[in-house]
Amino acid sequence: MLSISQLLSLRLWSDGP
Repeated sequence: MLSISQLLSLRLWSDGP
């Protein structure tokens, strides 16, 4: 089960350079 933290991390990582 994915956690909010993991989702946020993926989002930031995807938005990153």
